[in-house]
Amino acid sequence: DLANVTMRLSDDARKFVINNDRDALTNYWREVEQTKSRERVISRLVELQTPQEEMDLIAEAQKKAEGLADTEVRAMRLALEGKGTFASSSQMPPAVAAYKLRGLESSLKPEEKLERSRALVFDAQYDKDKQAILASIEKFQGLMNARLEADVQAARASTSFAVKVLALIAVVIPLGVGGILFLLHRMLGLPVAQYVPALPTRGESADESFALSPQGTQELRQLADAFNDELGKNEVQ
Repeated sequence: DLANVTMRLSDDARKFVINNDRDALTNYWREVEQTKSRERVISRLVELQTPQEEMDLIAEAQKKAEGLADTEVRAMRLALEGKGTFASSSQMPPAVAAYKLRGLESSLKPEEKLERSRALVFDAQYDKDKQAILASIEKFQGLMNARLEADVQAARASTSFAVKVLALIAVVIPLGVGGILFLLHRMLGLPVAQYVPALPTRGESADESFALSPQGTQELRQLADAFNDELGKNEVQ
């Protein structure tokens, strides 16, 4: 956007001083006074918390753009005066009317003012200044692209790691649940399954040597020991 507005303003300024294109003049000042693309872009970059190094390049481009704008307004003032439009006329944009010509420019003849206005926006210095603005913007773009690419790569690495962790969890959870179920079966299910049929057998055979074999969880072992103790007391009695 910054590069485009720089080129668009330059084109409009040139169209006006060469062809007296009033639409170009209107478009130029609509951008400067109403659309304000540069201000919008800078505001958005601040909202995005753009690093200071990149913002410095934008500030550099903005400062250069102010110098280019001064040349463009100066050329417009000369072109308007060369065509017989003066500051007192409503045909001259306020910013152009307020501009002060330099040195002997105000005393030039109308045709000389027209020639001077065209020279200002078509000479080597003007093109050099415009390219300097675009170079700062291009450098900014390069830094921003490199930073965003690094962020993308970091995000991809994090995503890849997260996917691997999730895959590992997907394997571990079923194994863990299976292990827990196995322990429950071994520590609770099997001992209880052995205790239950053993008790009726004791009652039927009246085997005095009968005792439950403590196994399983601590609680089940304590239960078996308590049963065996009580059984022993009853047999003594």
